[in-house]
Amino acid sequence: MSVARRTPCEEAVAVGLAVLAAAHLLTAGWMLIAPAAFAEVVGLGGDPGGHDLRWAAAFAAAQGIGMILALLRPVLRASVLTAAV
Repeated sequence: MSVARRTPCEEAVAVGLAVLAAAHLLTAGWMLIAPAAFAEVVGLGGDPGGHDLRWAAAFAAAQGIGMILALLRPVLRASVLTAAV
């Protein structure tokens, strides 16, 4: 029984997906836990705890979860990266 090895390109895509997933999930968590601090740092106008910020957090979290799934299932990588762009 042989173990399938990843090519350097596949390794780079996996590392990139992991970094992007972590960035999306951390940003989503920041938006949900401290919306005022997020709005101040990013420079958003209006109500920092508003409805739009929660939608943005949900979208970022969904993209992060999708990227984690793409790490586990390489067949999803192209579609997840396309959706993230």
